[in-house]
Amino acid sequence: MQQAFVTALTHAIKEVRWYAAWGVANHLWSIDRELAFRSLNALATEATRIEQVRRAADGVRYDQRRQIGEVAAEAASLVRQGFWQAGAIAEDAYENLDVTEGFGAEANGRILAGPGPYDH
Repeated sequence: MQQAFVTALTHAIKEVRWYAAWGVANHLWSIDRELAFRSLNALATEATRIEQVRRAADGVRYDQRRQIGEVAAEAASLVRQGFWQAGAIAEDAYENLDVTEGFGAEANGRILAGPGPYDH
């Protein structure tokens, strides 16, 4: 169950990611704040890693860059592997997330998610 949770947070399908974020927003904050914070920091960690690799490729010919899907899968895998290990997800990852564009802005949307569309 633990691995399914972190897999949903970092899933390749955006809809699955959103439902996981809504679950954290609706249920986890009230019962396990530490896990809720770890979840948002995991999302920030993943987005930051993708942006770091993407920015490192600036100036590199497009046909020589790694595909963004490959980079995203690698970042998700790193988060999944370290999610349940103490210290693997930085407690200040969200504080260091660039939310102004790209993957950071997208992750921030999920982090700030309120109730889902079916949670009235």
